[in-house]
Parts: sequence; C-alpha cells; structure tokens
Amino acid sequence: KKKAFCPGTVPVGFVNDRSDAFDGDDTSSFISLAKTYIGPNEIIGTIPPTTTYLDSEGNPTIGYGHYLDNTAEDRARFNTLFGAAVNYDDILSGAQSLSIDQTNTLFEHDIGRKIETAKTLFPKLYCYPVHLRVALLDGIFRGEYKSSHNTVKLINQGRWGEAAIEYLNRNDYRAALGPPRTGVAGRMERNRDYMVDFSNALIASSIKGINSWVDGTGTIDGMFLDFGS
Repeated sequence: KKKAFCPGTVPVGFVNDRSDAFDGDDTSSFISLAKTYIGPNEIIGTIPPTTTYLDSEGNPTIGYGHYLDNTAEDRARFNTLFGAAVNYDDILSGAQSLSIDQTNTLFEHDIGRKIETAKTLFPKLYCYPVHLRVALLDGIFRGEYKSSHNTVKLINQGRWGEAAIEYLNRNDYRAALGPPRTGVAGRMERNRDYMVDFSNALIASSIKGINSWVDGTGTIDGMFLDFGS
C-alpha cells in the first residue's frame, strides 16, 4: 500500500470533544459517521421521505435530499441500484415510492459520490480528522462549495480561521438567521465550529507549516496516511 504525506496539517495531540482520532482512509467509518451526521440534516423528522416531494426551491426530491434531476445519469443510477423494481418515471411523478431500505441505499450511494466531489475540491481531504471531513461533506450536500469560492481556497491554503469566517459569509446563511431562524443556520454553524476547532488546535500546537504524520498505531507524530494500493 502507498503512503501519502500530508505536510503541516495536523496539530500534535489534537483531541477535542468532536474528534479524537485520525483514521487515515478508513472509508467505512467515514461513511458511517457521514450517515449519522448528514442524514438528520437532509430530512424533516426522523424518517426519510419515500415519495417524491418538492424542496424549498421546487426541485423534485426523495429520501435524504436526493434531487431527481431526470437526467440520463440519474436514471442510470436508479437502474443500477434498483433494477426493474423501481420505475424512474413513476418515482418522479409520485406514483411509486421507495422503501426505507431503498432510500438508505440511495443515501449511501450519494455519500460515495459526494466524497469523490470532496476529494476533488479538497486534495488534502484525508489529511483532516474524520469529523472535519464529515462537516465538509455536509456542506457539499448543501451545494456550498465550488472551486472558485474563497472558502475552498482558504481551506486548501490551510487558513482555517479565515475559512471559518468566510464560510458563513453567504446570503443563505444570513437569510437563515431570520426571523424566523431556520435549521440551516445551526447546520452551518456546526460545520463552522469544526473549522474553528481545527484552526485553534493548529495555533495552540504552533506547528502550522511544519511536517507531521500519524504512525501506524495512531500516535500523532506526523501524518502519513494510507490511501490504498
């Protein structure tokens, strides 16, 4: 297996109430945590909608915030995941519903797709603690990041304190502050807090710009991460 070197990203002994481990490319735990963290943000109540509804912008949506965009790609996705058991046109029109298990399958698939997007936007994604990765992924689910955005640029430059401020410098966040205050505000503030925590840890440890790695036992001595074979 190859090791990827991540210079100057991890403060020695970084531990807080949100993240206490650097798990390299442990994709299974990343996805599991992402489901737990992002899932409730993408639904109202405790059960994902199994029938198509229109979101706040009028887009046909199902399950955990999956946008039914009626493209050939999305149709192929449903065919791959569900085969003949699901008719895309009937799902789109609301004539057919997904089962809870099917919405979970679709959600896991969407998480995988969003992780690929995150890896493109943030080349050092796997250099960050898993909870921070999940917070970034949550923002991708909301469509908050583009490569041209200042927040993305600041993150990729390791300027986490500035990124945390810029992240909330958005019209949708200001609108969510209300009145009335909506859940989007709290969601974005939680994601911001992970950036602040990481920035504070970097400052406290005085290692910004210094190479560091994680050894095979998880002891923070620097950061070599396993990206697979």
